[in-house]
Amino acid sequence: MKQRTRPALIFGCILVLMTLFMMAYTVTGLMLPSLTAHYGLTVSQSGMVASLQYGGETLILVISGFLPQGAAKEKRIAGCFVGTVLVLLGMSLHPPFPVLLGCFLAFGICSGWFTYYAASYIAEQFPENRGRYMTIFYISVSVGCMAAPYYPTWRLDRGAGWWTVYGTEAGVISIFTLVFMLTLLFCRQDPPKTPAAPAEKGAAPPFRFLFQKGSGRLVLLCLMALLYMGHQISLTAWLPTYLGDSLGVSAGFSGVVLSLFAAGLVAGRVLYAAISSRVRAEHFLLAATILGSVVLGAGLLIRSGPAILIAMLFTGIFTGALNPVLTSLGCDWYPQNTGAAAGLICLSLSVGGMAFPYLVGRIAQRFSLFAAIFLAAVDLLLIAVLLAVSMAQTRSMEKQQGRNPNGN
Repeated sequence: MKQRTRPALIFGCILVLMTLFMMAYTVTGLMLPSLTAHYGLTVSQSGMVASLQYGGETLILVISGFLPQGAAKEKRIAGCFVGTVLVLLGMSLHPPFPVLLGCFLAFGICSGWFTYYAASYIAEQFPENRGRYMTIFYISVSVGCMAAPYYPTWRLDRGAGWWTVYGTEAGVISIFTLVFMLTLLFCRQDPPKTPAAPAEKGAAPPFRFLFQKGSGRLVLLCLMALLYMGHQISLTAWLPTYLGDSLGVSAGFSGVVLSLFAAGLVAGRVLYAAISSRVRAEHFLLAATILGSVVLGAGLLIRSGPAILIAMLFTGIFTGALNPVLTSLGCDWYPQNTGAAAGLICLSLSVGGMAFPYLVGRIAQRFSLFAAIFLAAVDLLLIAVLLAVSMAQTRSMEKQQGRNPNGN
């Protein structure tokens, strides 16, 4: 069997499992009304469900930042999905509410753990075209999110209990988890012709690596990831409110705007996957953030529903690949510790997802809702500025290496 067969098969399994996982992960919002009615919850108690899910994801990413990078990431990914199946089965038993909250916390932990090791695995196994494979991985995330509402809605509309949705998802994911584990067991990889990079074998824990000399560009990439999540949160969480309260558009129109934005994100990722081998990642990212900022800013300044709809579609297309491109850049710039680079960028995205809803709300309260929404365009421009700084650092390092190739 060829050496690349096993990573390719594992990558295919990861894509399928990620799509299924995101379908299960994204239905939490759809389940909240049913959970609230079933347990007789208050609004604040209902909010604890999503908070614990996202909190568990961030918690495990922070813990992972202190742990050394290790081999056998495939086995850790398999462990994530075994845990996911057990958590979903626990939810399907409609347990007491405190136990259910524990299940959602564990679900978030599985999510963060899987994303961390899946991104690290892809970065290490496909260095020759890392950007393309990372983009395909994030396309599976988008597909799972877009497909998530259909089955739960169909079940709930026919009077099924919310717990049956989680039970079905546990069964489907368990089948593909078994396929994944059989792939690991029977599809053995030939020994590589060249040894792995020594630094990757005993790589420093991500947080320690972040503060080592020469990691300045990685710090900038983490800031870009945090700003990118702020950009998305500003739009997805607050734009419908702005459209309804300030422009007087219907809830249905707001839903169409968000749907076109999501479709644009998928289109942008597909586009980058197709052209990634012919463009430099940093050049693509710089152009995408500037164009996205201009288009979104112009659409918001016009203050018209149709203008914002068009702007959101093209903003999604321009920025859809930002997440995988940032991860790919981190791994390209720090090949001696790709796992730490990918993991820290994932952590930055998660921290941005937790911090920006509150920050945007405070800006809306202090200034205006329009100012809070316009922050999404400013975030993209800030990413472009940070990227320009990191590109200047890269050119400076390349010049120094050209003058002193032996490092003496």
